Amino acid sequence: MKVAGKAEGRQAQRMSWRGAQRRGDQGDAEEFTNQVRAIFTVYLFFYNLYDRALQFRQDSTVEAATWEEFKARVEKGFVIAQWDGTAETEALIKEETKATIRVMPTDEDYRQQYNMDEPGTCIRSGNPATQKVVFAKAY
Repeated sequence: MKVAGKAEGRQAQRMSWRGAQRRGDQGDAEEFTNQVRAIFTVYLFFYNLYDRALQFRQDSTVEAATWEEFKARVEKGFVIAQWDGTAETEALIKEETKATIRVMPTDEDYRQQYNMDEPGTCIRSGNPATQKVVFAKAY
């Protein structure tokens, strides 16, 4: 007995639905409508999941300009702060707060919203920093 692959199965579904249209069979048309509804329901589920995750990220992201602000805010979520780009400073921040760099965003809108390319002073070392990064703790 031969088992049909996905492509062959889809072909058979299309052919049976087209045949049902020609015959005026409403059963297959209703099944098709139900399948479209099911697909749309799954799409809405994932769209809402993405929307909630995006809202969580926005609500949980803050900026810190000083080391004291950083230490207090990293306990509650994501912190955007200046970093001097050295592994030593990153290790020091991790040792003292358990926070690590989570991302160096490449999304242009996000970078502009938080002025990620703005030069400044590293929140931990005090050395010149050329960019901001996102820190957070792992749980």
